[in-house]
Amino acid sequence: MAQHDYNIANQSFPATRTDINNALSAINSSNSGASRPSGAVAGTIWLDTSGGATAHVLKFYDGGADISLATINTTANTVNFLDSEIADDSVTLAKMASGTDGNIISYDASGNPVAVATGSAGQVLTSAGAGAPPTFASAGVSGISSSADATAITIDSSENVLINTTNTDPTGNNVTGVAILNSDEMKISEDGLVLDLNRKGSTGGIVHFRHDGTHVGSIGVTSGGASISLGGTDTAHTLDDYEEGTFTPGTNIGFSSVVGEYVKIGKMVHFAIQGTFNAGPGDGSQATSITGLPFSASPGDQLCEIWVVTHNEHVIGQVGGTGIGLKGRGDGVNLTRGQIGSKGFQACGTFHIDL
Repeated sequence: MAQHDYNIANQSFPATRTDINNALSAINSSNSGASRPSGAVAGTIWLDTSGGATAHVLKFYDGGADISLATINTTANTVNFLDSEIADDSVTLAKMASGTDGNIISYDASGNPVAVATGSAGQVLTSAGAGAPPTFASAGVSGISSSADATAITIDSSENVLINTTNTDPTGNNVTGVAILNSDEMKISEDGLVLDLNRKGSTGGIVHFRHDGTHVGSIGVTSGGASISLGGTDTAHTLDDYEEGTFTPGTNIGFSSVVGEYVKIGKMVHFAIQGTFNAGPGDGSQATSITGLPFSASPGDQLCEIWVVTHNEHVIGQVGGTGIGLKGRGDGVNLTRGQIGSKGFQACGTFHIDL
């Protein structure tokens, strides 16, 4: 490192030669020194070595003061140019430093550039707020958590919401899925159970039907099952009991074969019996009756139609409690076991259980 005043004095040849070599050495070392060369003029470039090997400063003397151009670290072999300004739109991708595949450049709380780590497939860039760079996170809407590995819900360009289907008419096209159309119509199609509703705690309506805002019907739950309101919403329009099944009628003469069926709708019981009586004693003792109805008639003495095969007339059935008394239609007299023994019969009727 050397400096020179760049003035070759009129002197002997050996001294001149030394002076010239010193000037060349100054040029060769970029006028290196701890202070500006004494012979500096406007335009002189010199290397300030006062900061040591890690902080050399290349300076330009403008005739009045030094302008720092760059700092040089000879230990790390790096140069940092000072007061440099890059023109707009002048940096190309080729001029940028290489990085990790998938990383994104952002800034930290100090304004320094940082690399945002690569996310996973399907994740989106999510803001972490002021003072922190963004991060990749699973896509989703606030309040919705999804672990789906395939498309489960689609909102199409017509704003139809489609669940497990891309078909806007799954019922008409007989495909599985749910379509909530922008016309507020819902269509559900499934191979098994389509809709499962539960009302917790108290009994009451579970589905309401309205027309122009007026409540016109409902489906609800009771302590013993379900109820349906049709044509109105009061008790008189509510059906809360339906049952059907079989029963085994009895008689004081016995049956060789018999079957009974019933349907109960609300307080009305419809029944049908078909069978054959055992052989009777052949006398006129003891009136015949049928027992074992599935519900008790109230009040008693409700009438039903009975036909005794091979008997000469229809028989009146007089329902009371869970039994039916058999009377002749013409005279109203109780039929005896001897009159109906070994005969087939058919009975059907309707009775009320709580009038």
